[in-house]
Amino acid sequence: MGERVVALDGREFVADRQTGIGRYLGALVDEVKRRPPGWRLQIVNPRGFAPPDGVEARTVGGADGRGWDLIELPRYLRAAGVAAYVTPYLKFHPRPPCAVVAIVCDPTDLLPETGARGRASRVLLRLLRRTLAHRAASRITISPWSRDEIARILKLRSAPFTVIPPGVAPVSVPARSPSADGYVLHLSNGKPHKNVTGLLEAYAALAPALRAAHPLVIAGLHADRHEAVRRALAARPELAPARALGHVDDKDLPALYAGAAVFAFPSLAEGFGIPPLEAMAAGVPVVASTAGALPDTLRDAAVLVAPRDVAALRAALAAVLTDGALRERLVGRGHARAAEFPAARTGAALVAAIDRVLAREAAA
Repeated sequence: MGERVVALDGREFVADRQTGIGRYLGALVDEVKRRPPGWRLQIVNPRGFAPPDGVEARTVGGADGRGWDLIELPRYLRAAGVAAYVTPYLKFHPRPPCAVVAIVCDPTDLLPETGARGRASRVLLRLLRRTLAHRAASRITISPWSRDEIARILKLRSAPFTVIPPGVAPVSVPARSPSADGYVLHLSNGKPHKNVTGLLEAYAALAPALRAAHPLVIAGLHADRHEAVRRALAARPELAPARALGHVDDKDLPALYAGAAVFAFPSLAEGFGIPPLEAMAAGVPVVASTAGALPDTLRDAAVLVAPRDVAALRAALAAVLTDGALRERLVGRGHARAAEFPAARTGAALVAAIDRVLAREAAA
């Protein structure tokens, strides 16, 4: 029997932006490069995607579209004799040609308050994803909240998910005092559930002196959302100190975190919460929301407020910016909490999950 090949869907590896899913899959890639398992990892991409260096990659088909999942990809998996296909979506051929390891990070696109689709589209999508969840050989998600919400929304009773939390790489930043000046930082793709609008409202309600001393910096936005936020900032004079940045390279993130006085993350729903943990690892106090998995992820290492309570978010930001003792307490707790999620552990757990699938397939 020849060497077994595990194909990894590479659509989250894009040259001009990072995604939380991409970082999660990156832990798997890093672990395979660090300690090669008994199988060969191959990243499969439609054209236009940029896989990580040092890993075998194959361009399959001509574009990222519906036909890729249903026609081009399964044709390739079958012809190449792939043993298992790892995908960060419940989105694959209903009769896959090999075992599928489905990673579903969160259910936000299925929730009425965060999904962009209409009700009928969400119902159809749920039915399809419920079917695909049962067809997958292994199902993985990133937090107990995501596991329970996905099971509830898709009405899953016999297709349980394994929880493998994301990891946080150590963030090397210059030594700093917990009372250091800096900006209010928000880092996300800017999707509606990230609640950038609520953050703008809360920041605008801060005292003018606080806004002048602590500009708002919104980073990591996709190109279309970056332009929408930039226009929103330009339309409101009281937001004049604020800046909207687009893509930020991973190599620049330590410096970005190092300049922040507080990290704000008021999501309406969140499957885990990697950015606030990264901020904690960098010694930045965090204000986040009580939505989704954030309370369990961050615990008492952050100030947590209801995501739609603009007044509470404003008060929390003001408290962290002005109360040195609170800042020092949050920084200490944040360092300790971030250290509980090493990236290497995530990669090792994902490799072990794939190993179990391959062993079951070989025994069948």
